[in-house]
Amino acid sequence: MLTVCDALHELPKHNGKNVIVVGRSFYTFEGTFLNEECEVDGRTSIQGERWLSMIAFGSRGSSESKTIDWNTETLNEKLKQVQKTTRLSSPRASAFIERWIAVYGRLEAPQTLRPPSGSGSRSRAGNGYGANGSVPARLHTIAEYEFPVSAAAK
Repeated sequence: MLTVCDALHELPKHNGKNVIVVGRSFYTFEGTFLNEECEVDGRTSIQGERWLSMIAFGSRGSSESKTIDWNTETLNEKLKQVQKTTRLSSPRASAFIERWIAVYGRLEAPQTLRPPSGSGSRSRAGNGYGANGSVPARLHTIAEYEFPVSAAAK
């Protein structure tokens, strides 16, 4: 079981594998994302470059016959770890609903990441996911666990 930052900091180790990732989920016009504020600027270093500390939601896979162990004790420990640096926006501050969740799925990312660069007519999209290829990884969802309000309250 990983936080978003755990998954991104060890991306080569988890790339292509089924994992459970805990973080803040939110929707934008570019899709649904899972994130954690790994560093103060909302970014993290991956392969020597600065990336958004986010994971895009990929396709929803078919349910596997394997039973998922939603170990609530470990889930709550990981949630507390995420909540040290990351908060939910007030419902009035955002038109989009944010929530704490754990997602079980297959994590994927390009073997060599190339971040977006430049601006205006000289800009180049990254090879990640989301807007302008700025998100370093994608999680193909198999199942989700939404934290109860009592566990998610901080």
